[in-house]
Amino acid sequence: MNWDNVKLIIAFCCLASLMIFSAIRNQQRQISDIEVTIKGDIYGLLDHEIVDKLLILKQPDLSNMAKLGVDLKLLEKAIERNPYIKSAEVFLSISGVLYVEFVEREPIARLFGGEHGYIDAMGFKMPLSDKSAPRLPLVDMVDCKEELSEITQLANYVHRHSQLKKIITAYGCDEQGRLTFQTRVWNHKVVLGNMDDLSFKMNKFLAFYQYAYETDKLSSYKTVNLTAGNQVVGIKI
Repeated sequence: MNWDNVKLIIAFCCLASLMIFSAIRNQQRQISDIEVTIKGDIYGLLDHEIVDKLLILKQPDLSNMAKLGVDLKLLEKAIERNPYIKSAEVFLSISGVLYVEFVEREPIARLFGGEHGYIDAMGFKMPLSDKSAPRLPLVDMVDCKEELSEITQLANYVHRHSQLKKIITAYGCDEQGRLTFQTRVWNHKVVLGNMDDLSFKMNKFLAFYQYAYETDKLSSYKTVNLTAGNQVVGIKI
């Protein structure tokens, strides 16, 4: 008999037993703490307390539960059901700390008129929040024939454009169903038409707006139309 092989087998069995015992002991360890973290930008539509309640609602005795009994996927799905949360990740540390990390949805416009709430960059609708009321452009879909997707694309474009973001205060449609937006100064209505050649139309608008602003003629216009090819048609009051 090769005693070296026997010793090796015994050492391997001892190591395996130790690992199994350690794993069992680790799984039986209770949750020692819960840490909730918001990843990325914070928009203030919800707080840690709301997330804590979602966790407790799904597993009421979570703080006294053994690690083995924690269903991480269940908790993730429960958190992601909150309309303000885009994604969530729940995981456990070796010491028994339950870590919850989530990403808030980014509101880019506020619905009013027929509906109330916010829309995010994906067009997902969120209810109004009692935690915060971010200042956002308004959206009135009453005269719009298309779905919310075109308004979402327009709102996204403006939201990522620092200059337009300062100027535009509302989105909607005219009586013909054409996309429109309104400006902060003198509340002009601008007829965009549709999303075709959006960058070109917006550059035309910015050039017109800058000229009218510098020549102190902004107050002279009631409506600005961007649908006429290379021209910007301004209808005076």
